[in-house]
Amino acid sequence: MEKTRPISILLIEDHEEDMILLIREISRQGYKVSCKRVETPRQMKNSLRNIIFDVILSDYNLPSFNGLEALKIKKELNVDLPFIIVSGAIGEATAVEAMRAGAHDYIMKNNLTRLVPAIEREIFEANQRKERRKIEKELSSEREKNQRIESIGLLAGGIAHDFNNLLTVILGNISILKHDINEEDDNFTTITEVEKAAIRAKDLTKQLLTFSKGGTPVKKIHSLSEIITESASFSLHGSKVKLMLDFPSNLWPVNVDKGQISQVIQNIIINAKQAMKDKFLIEIITINEKIEDNNVYNLEPGNYVKVKISDSGIGISPDKLPFYGMK
Repeated sequence: MEKTRPISILLIEDHEEDMILLIREISRQGYKVSCKRVETPRQMKNSLRNIIFDVILSDYNLPSFNGLEALKIKKELNVDLPFIIVSGAIGEATAVEAMRAGAHDYIMKNNLTRLVPAIEREIFEANQRKERRKIEKELSSEREKNQRIESIGLLAGGIAHDFNNLLTVILGNISILKHDINEEDDNFTTITEVEKAAIRAKDLTKQLLTFSKGGTPVKKIHSLSEIITESASFSLHGSKVKLMLDFPSNLWPVNVDKGQISQVIQNIIINAKQAMKDKFLIEIITINEKIEDNNVYNLEPGNYVKVKISDSGIGISPDKLPFYGMK
């Protein structure tokens, strides 16, 4: 046996016997009807503000107001519900006027055979409009998000450009200093470290410029062990943390954006360093790994290098998982 379908109706009607007639006709088509009958503009407004309806059925002429006034109230309250006029006496000109004012259909009370099909059609159309508005809102939100990202990109690009010019001057002066200082001088090592830091900063500005232009990462073949050693050592410079590195001699070269990978390693190491309180140890292991189809990583099949980073910190308590860092 087919289950009855619920439908909530706002009925603008001053005759209770007509309401019973309409409910009976709709119920015959397999609906469980919930009907709120109103006779005045105030009752209509209160009902629309406090009850969720599927459709509005309205007589055209009532003692307190008429169908056109009911349509104006619906518009004022910004309610997108099917509005169908069900009247005992409505001329063609009046029906056309009502349709132009926003009514979706009109049915004669002495011939209700079209009532349920009209209700079903208009509810479907209303749901379609609702879905389109939802999609349009999502698209608008996405456009606004893209515009914000574009603005941030322009700002980042401007800052990166200026910063890159400053670093060019700094690196030029460092080069002059190194030329004038003997390699055996104690200051030579310090200047070399400053130079490396400036070069890393220059790589970072390149990342910002890449982001600001919406470009793709600049990938090249690199030794991952060299990137990790340089980035981790730089991040731990001057700290009490002991760094243990385990790289196989046959570690595969990787096709990566060196600047981005360096930044990832530095962020992880700095986060680990800040989380350790007693023991100070960070271990980094790299492993060659061949990925097959249908792997747990959801990666394309091929040759990969796995990087495992662990530290001696206390870790994250289960009640705070999943945890999302800000670096």
